[in-house]
Amino acid sequence: MKELSQWLKNLNIVVNETIFCMEATGLYCFTLTNFLAINTIDIWVEHASRIKKSTALERGKNDKIDSKRIATYCSKNLDRIRLWKPMDATVDKIKHLASLRERLVETQKRLLTPIGEFEDVGNKEMATLIRKTIKNQLKQLIKI
Repeated sequence: MKELSQWLKNLNIVVNETIFCMEATGLYCFTLTNFLAINTIDIWVEHASRIKKSTALERGKNDKIDSKRIATYCSKNLDRIRLWKPMDATVDKIKHLASLRERLVETQKRLLTPIGEFEDVGNKEMATLIRKTIKNQLKQLIKI
């Protein structure tokens, strides 16, 4: 964030006259959005699929191409701007915990699926071996 601040300063960017537009990347943009919000800088966080659909098909994918796509989207769609505001801390915590729960449930499902598949094809021995192998991990997942 220090480098970003210095870069903006070097470019003579007037931050209170600037909108920072970025793709919603979950936790990856957390630090940046919080930094910008603390410094009362306008932020526009847009879903990646909206940006992708609105721009011409461009081959390749890297940070430079993505940043051009985002800048193009932002400049063409200023009439649709929705400024990002940080969530209430409690709501934000609930959101992250719900997301964690989804990952834990999905992990449990992925661990159990092969057991059912082996049982379905009549390979009880392999199903039992897998069940024994993941027994402790499942107990831990259930505790959480």
